[in-house]
Amino acid sequence: SLPIVAIEEGAPEDIPRVVVDSYRPVHDIVVHLIEAHGRRRIAFVRGPDETHIGARQRYQGYLDALAEYNLPADLNLVSPPTRGLWNPEVGEAAISLFLDERDVEFDAVVGVNDAIAIEVMHALQARGVHIPNEVAVVGFDDLDSGTCVIPPLTTVSLQSYEQGWQAVEMLVTLLAGEEVPN
Repeated sequence: SLPIVAIEEGAPEDIPRVVVDSYRPVHDIVVHLIEAHGRRRIAFVRGPDETHIGARQRYQGYLDALAEYNLPADLNLVSPPTRGLWNPEVGEAAISLFLDERDVEFDAVVGVNDAIAIEVMHALQARGVHIPNEVAVVGFDDLDSGTCVIPPLTTVSLQSYEQGWQAVEMLVTLLAGEEVPN
């Protein structure tokens, strides 16, 4: 009988929610890799696209940024969607796929989240690849664990504090008997 506000996905449609824009940050980081760092062969390690709208939005942001700079969306530089949720092992598997099976060259990798991007870093470093000089690696989430790797992971923030603040404001509004935007 009490109001509920959800953060992210998974709640029934009639429950108000705070959802992160997953498209724009990934689009902007790919643009940054292109403009500021001259990267042209940018790989993307995907997440559970069939089940998570945020993962699909991140992938679309990547594709659209490449298109804006007339860079080909080379599917050999894209890992397949995962069957699980956000398994970090996907990062290591993607590097093996790119280098051992597909034999492709790349100068940057965007991971759908930080845990995957950190595993990408570990897999590349195990092969003697220097990050970021040879390959830049970027994640999404801004997890504390990204500061515990060398070099620290470049990442996009989910703005968790702001999400929580917005959710509390919405909840207080609902408790006051007022409506909140969808």
